[in-house]
Amino acid sequence: MKKTAVGIGLALTLTGAAATAMAPAHADPRPARSQEARATPRDGYRATRFHGERPRPVHPIASARTVRGQRLSITVLNRDGKAPDEVFVTLAPLDGGDWLGGTVVNGRLEAEVPAGRYAVMSWVTTGASSTLVYLPDVQPGDLVLDARQGRRVLPRIDRADAGLASAGLMVTQRIGGEQALMTMNEGTDLYVTPTGPAAGLALRAQAVMTRNGSADSSPYVYGLAHLNAGRLDEPFSALIRTSGLAAARTRYGTEGRPACGGGHVGVDWGDVGIGAWVGVGALPTTRTEYFTPGFTWSQDSAVTTPDCSFDSLDERSRSFAPQRAGRYARDWNIGPFTATPGTAIWSTAGAEPSLAVPMLSTWDSRSMLAPYAGTVGRSVLRDAQNRVVYQSDEPGTAHDWPAPPPGDYSLTLDATRKAPWSDHTSTQHTVLRFTVRDGEPTALPGIRLRTPLDERNHARSGVPQPITLNVAGSTAAPSLQVSFDDGHAWRKATIHKTGANWTATIPNPSAGQVSLRMNVPGLLDQTVIGAYRIG
Repeated sequence: MKKTAVGIGLALTLTGAAATAMAPAHADPRPARSQEARATPRDGYRATRFHGERPRPVHPIASARTVRGQRLSITVLNRDGKAPDEVFVTLAPLDGGDWLGGTVVNGRLEAEVPAGRYAVMSWVTTGASSTLVYLPDVQPGDLVLDARQGRRVLPRIDRADAGLASAGLMVTQRIGGEQALMTMNEGTDLYVTPTGPAAGLALRAQAVMTRNGSADSSPYVYGLAHLNAGRLDEPFSALIRTSGLAAARTRYGTEGRPACGGGHVGVDWGDVGIGAWVGVGALPTTRTEYFTPGFTWSQDSAVTTPDCSFDSLDERSRSFAPQRAGRYARDWNIGPFTATPGTAIWSTAGAEPSLAVPMLSTWDSRSMLAPYAGTVGRSVLRDAQNRVVYQSDEPGTAHDWPAPPPGDYSLTLDATRKAPWSDHTSTQHTVLRFTVRDGEPTALPGIRLRTPLDERNHARSGVPQPITLNVAGSTAAPSLQVSFDDGHAWRKATIHKTGANWTATIPNPSAGQVSLRMNVPGLLDQTVIGAYRIG
């Protein structure tokens, strides 16, 4: 049985490389964009992220075994009515057979293929634009793929200065009795040709709009989604009104020093997603982000140095699923930043981690895995006799740890952090206790922590400070201690059950920083020196 990173969330949560940035595709290994579009610098963290399922592999048309073949003649025209020099065409048998593909040269392809019915698709470029020409159910013969019928993916909204920063398309169709991802692409100049109805055919579309289409910074962001079931047609054909969207007032915090922010946004369709880059710019800042309700939105956000290089960064991710229009409030990069529930995967294969504990998470966002900027630490697994079984020089992350024998274990996680954009040093010491029963992934206990902080991650001096805890894996009451002298002296806080959470109120000092220690007997002990600063 394949081991997976249970409980870690989307692929992009695991590591910066897990959500791969790759060329738009429908099985053609080459990009479906023009040379002009491919030359746009969108590398590194800013690159578009594709995660989840990919279209099936394609076999050359020439390799098809044709006992009773049928003649296939394909003519391709771009949006100018001209034959493109080269374009790749994919044929997917509706009975679930091997997908076939070939390069159409100077607008013409002649071949022989097995008899049957096919879905035929191609991304046809015209200048910087790319048009999906899609025939959902045809027989071999004389086929024309005419991009002139394409309709642009360009939402209209009631905001005059809004421009398109990114559009994404995915097509699914029932192939061989199963729903399959047929093609996907992302860009700013995409078109799609309408089709007739077909079984299981669906067009999934998303668009990101910002002021003047800026991908680097904007005082607002629109995340728009559209699902067209049964056929392909122009998405977003009707005017979109801001009042019909979920409006999330979003604070982007810093940690006391100048910083820059940015991230990705896209619909999580369950099996696949496209994360489009949207910059934030100088931190701290606050902006309103609008979303089509009724969809689950996957987002990540990173903080980096003031030059916006994103060479060194802290990244977090979350899902947002507004069910109706209205006002919402959210924060990014506002802590406290602590270890939250993770997974021991016991993987020894490839890049998949054996241990996955996000160490810099917040109440409602999960951090990527170590290494972290300006952070040193380690992870140590011990058995019931306190003997070291495994250790790693990264906090919360390890590779090539096979499943240990069944029994009781403890995992100690240590991390000391002084990020370039932070004005203080914080230290975490966490001990987790759990039982290994077999070689399958093991859910690890953890605590989520929340307390109100300003956009610099500071709390007000001399006022009562509410603390909220949520314990994963136990109904037992946690204890909470607080220190105002970096852990030299501790005082116990009174804690109460409030719904599914535990709450306490502590008096903030007049200056300095506050440290917290949380304990659930037999499950975990977590100390955060410098959980937040006063000022």
